[in-house]
Amino acid sequence: MSKILYNDEWYESVSSTALYEDEFERLVLSRSVLLYPNYLTTQFKKVVQSDTDATEPDMALIDIQYRIWWIIEVEMTHHSLRDHVLPQVEILSKAKYGESEADYLLAQDTRLERDKLVDMMKGIQPRVLVIVNGPSPAWKEPLIKLNALLQIIEVFRSEKNHHIVRINGENPTMVQNNLVSMCHADTGMPRLLVVSSPAGLGITQGQKCEIEFEGGLTEWERIDSSTGVWLNPLRRSPLNSEYDYLIIRDEIGALHFQTIGRRRV
Repeated sequence: MSKILYNDEWYESVSSTALYEDEFERLVLSRSVLLYPNYLTTQFKKVVQSDTDATEPDMALIDIQYRIWWIIEVEMTHHSLRDHVLPQVEILSKAKYGESEADYLLAQDTRLERDKLVDMMKGIQPRVLVIVNGPSPAWKEPLIKLNALLQIIEVFRSEKNHHIVRINGENPTMVQNNLVSMCHADTGMPRLLVVSSPAGLGITQGQKCEIEFEGGLTEWERIDSSTGVWLNPLRRSPLNSEYDYLIIRDEIGALHFQTIGRRRV
């Protein structure tokens, strides 16, 4: 059994079956400020629905600027990957998220802002972070195929019932501070730009903004549906519909397009 000596106190590894899942969840949540410093972490015990099935996640990680977010699925190493973990991850990655989910999260954490939550959920689909309480090497590749990350948080407990954790695996994406959103031309309406992270734009439905591109200013109007946000150019767009772009905010608050490269189909 693994042991850690810390501050003159011995900590022994807690086996998967010796720890209840809800106890493990509470431990992760209690240390979330240290584990995920660029995110707000909150419980997310609400049933969500995909086109084919429904399930209940455990927590949500929300970028402090509401540009991206993650669904957290907490698991134990003795759970079945094929019969339990993968089916839940697949549902969570394809589930529909909107105002109802935003209201639920707001009720869990008063630090959150409803308008920004709703905007965030109109953007890019959240990824799933699977947190497991011990090494699970066979889980990594199947989860990658579902665009999910695997993080290992091993719990060690002392005779005084103090806890420390050891972290391995992958961490949620760190987003650069000046990034507002990724965007790309809509495949059905190439004139319009699909905004991946609308909460950072600083404008609401029908409002206009100026975005610099290659030394010139372009003017855009925001268009919303119940599930997405677009930017509509008020004049001819200079952007190439075959490329992806970033929207960056500079030190004085001005917006700029930055070319990423040709869009992957």
